[in-house]
Amino acid sequence: MALREFIKNKYILVSKLIKPGSSVLDIGCNKAEIKDFLPDVSYYGIDINKEVVNELKKKGLKVYYADLNKANLNFK
Repeated sequence: MALREFIKNKYILVSKLIKPGSSVLDIGCNKAEIKDFLPDVSYYGIDINKEVVNELKKKGLKVYYADLNKANLNFK
């Protein structure tokens, strides 16, 4: 199985565990590809890649830059 197909199948399995209306925090969200597989949720992402974070913000996603090895984050 190709890596891309493996990842897609993983996203499908994860999406079955998340109920519509949930809040999801995607740590290491990268390009936030999993969002396309999730039901209607409040999606938040964190990533260390500033360029990716800026691109996702331009698309209207709630994504934040953070280096979790160094940052002291205050999420509710």
